[in-house]
Amino acid sequence: MKAHHIFHNSGGQFSKNTVHRNKTFVLVTKTPIMIPMIPFRQLFTFTKPEVAEAFKHAHLKKYHQGLTLLQAPLLHASHHEPYGKLLIIIAASAGKAHERNAMKRRLRSVFYEAKLYRKDPSFWILIVKKKAVGMPFKDIENFLQESLS
Repeated sequence: MKAHHIFHNSGGQFSKNTVHRNKTFVLVTKTPIMIPMIPFRQLFTFTKPEVAEAFKHAHLKKYHQGLTLLQAPLLHASHHEPYGKLLIIIAASAGKAHERNAMKRRLRSVFYEAKLYRKDPSFWILIVKKKAVGMPFKDIENFLQESLS
């Protein structure tokens, strides 16, 4: 088993994190504490029944410049570590493939890096229209931050 060591400087003291696959061990004193990490793909992967159930219970949360955000309750959430998931829907008519893919990457990036999946354990459905595909990154970030927190 291969481990990656990460060192952090916290207030003049260094702490050592060891990452094994999907778990992080943090060395605080002499005993490591296990903190589970949520894999990136797990936040954006869905089964057909999950999507069907989400659309049944979804309601409009916010609309802004071609971005429609729907919210549905997470029915599969575990009691120990619930987290939100994001489904991104962009029609082929919204632009060329590289433009649609760039938009998806930006949306996923904001959702993951800002840890928005931890703020509200819901099933989020984001429908992107042609008007929103060329939107600047900062506007996308502000929309998601305001809507999901």
